[in-house]
Amino acid sequence: MKKYFLFIFLFFTSFSFSQEIIGTWDFDYILPDSTESGENLKPISENDVMHINEDGSFHYEIANADYIAEGSWDLNEDLLSFHYTLPDEMVRVYLITTSGNILVLNENGVNYAFTKAEIIPEEIVTSAITINSILRGILGIISLLLIAFLFSRNRKGIDWMLVSKGLGIQIVFALLILKVSFVSSAFEFVGKIFTKIISFTQDGTMFLFKSFETGTIESPLMNFVVMILPTVIFFSALTSLFYYWRIIPKIVYGFAWLMKSTMGLSGPESVAAAGNIFLGQTESPLLVKPYLDKMTMSEMMCLMSGGMATIAGGVLAAYIGFLGGDDPVQQIMFAKHLLA
Repeated sequence: MKKYFLFIFLFFTSFSFSQEIIGTWDFDYILPDSTESGENLKPISENDVMHINEDGSFHYEIANADYIAEGSWDLNEDLLSFHYTLPDEMVRVYLITTSGNILVLNENGVNYAFTKAEIIPEEIVTSAITINSILRGILGIISLLLIAFLFSRNRKGIDWMLVSKGLGIQIVFALLILKVSFVSSAFEFVGKIFTKIISFTQDGTMFLFKSFETGTIESPLMNFVVMILPTVIFFSALTSLFYYWRIIPKIVYGFAWLMKSTMGLSGPESVAAAGNIFLGQTESPLLVKPYLDKMTMSEMMCLMSGGMATIAGGVLAAYIGFLGGDDPVQQIMFAKHLLA
């Protein structure tokens, strides 16, 4: 029984000891163990560090000596073994002592002393919503409403209840995307689809315009026509194909029914506004072409305003490429928010 307790004690002692040495260590000095001051045996600088990783690997550099070492480590009581793979394959065994944030490795009468690197915690931004952003948004909404009110031909006929309902739906929609995980995940999934489509166009662009020598697109060709326009063309063609397959009309009519139910819009207004999600400002009014001559001035204004307030799917893909660059994570983020 005593042997088992001794084994458990040694195991946890060794585990605790190994946890103490894991981390990033700054070089302090390299001196004979008979002294703790004087000129270092190797020229070390403030930027020289040693990483002892939890996965059993280590890495350290001495920049002034142009020395890089890495490999794996294991700990047996107070003996630390470094199994080097760089600069040469070898094994070096150090007698280890620790005291708080100080680590000393002794080998052949030489002390390699280190101090624990101070870890500065990164500031975690919990939310992008700030007082300034809220005030800026409120100012923008008030400005738009004021401009619309001043240029209105029939100010008494404005349905302020409908305006409030529309603003409320937008706010609720924004909160759902920003704060509700499954809604955000749904838009992120759609954003990944857009990003994947953009990657197809990038592959096609590379196939057409890359150099046979370097395998990349030369800098003189990196312009709007080569880098962005193929995305617009491909996405527009894809939209036309989905329209031919009657996929987009079903989605458009679904959105139109939702707008008509919540905002009380007429049928042509709803269909045209929903069509703006996929089609451009010139194509979406064609969805309600038979009704254009019967629409009122208010409905016509709504039709044109909806076109100006939205972008076509092809342009959306171009914007995602503009803002996200070559980073897929950034592309997904911008796609999610632009879709909203």
